[in-house]
Amino acid sequence: MRLARALFDQKKGNNMLKYQPVTVEKLVCTCDRCGRVMEEGLADLEWQERFIISCRCGYGSVFGDGNLVEGDFCQECIQAVLGKYL
Repeated sequence: MRLARALFDQKKGNNMLKYQPVTVEKLVCTCDRCGRVMEEGLADLEWQERFIISCRCGYGSVFGDGNLVEGDFCQECIQAVLGKYL
């Protein structure tokens, strides 16, 4: 009890808490269609429902021989574009 009282007794100037600025990096994914930002760890679960497409195109592809086609999409955009086929 005495130790706790001494640690937080501001009259004696024994404030043990020190505040320092920190840089926090977070992982985000932006939908290439609508621009929605999906953040890892948020409660809305958009991060878990995102679609990531990555395809190396082959000979005769409409996207070009050897091209890399990539895209990040939210679930709403996948539903809007592909919904009638799913």
